[in-house]
Amino acid sequence: MAKRKIHDDFSLMDSYEVLVKPFLESITLWREQGASVVTVSKKLGISPAMFGTFMRKHQELYNAWYDGSVGLVLELEETLFKEARGYYYNELCTKILEDKDGNLYGKSTMTTKKFRPPQAGALLKALESMHSQRWMTKQADEKEIKILLEGDLAEYAK
Repeated sequence: MAKRKIHDDFSLMDSYEVLVKPFLESITLWREQGASVVTVSKKLGISPAMFGTFMRKHQELYNAWYDGSVGLVLELEETLFKEARGYYYNELCTKILEDKDGNLYGKSTMTTKKFRPPQAGALLKALESMHSQRWMTKQADEKEIKILLEGDLAEYAK
């Protein structure tokens, strides 16, 4: 998409109507694909600051951005929970067959079902997001205990 310049004779409202409003559906799609404010601004030919101003002034732009974010967040959550629980996947292994003289005569394909175990980081993040009060408190308690123990050890060393 070619960059467009905002001319002095455009008002802020005019520039929104011309540069952003026609692309509301595209903005939702770009956001679903993970595009940032900087990326979308570049595609529209405006600065990120102006994009932010338009977001604050135009509810329809905010809604387009939010709608794209909802799909992205749901997809990321699904991936996070999948990593937190572990999952089975199929691995395709292809082997080239050759005779004892080294001549190739075919290939063999084998599918193996494998399990990816739960990932500790994803598990912790999922627990923090689903039960933030319980898990954040537990971490705070652990930090407090560590500080107390370090203090006791320091006094003991004196």
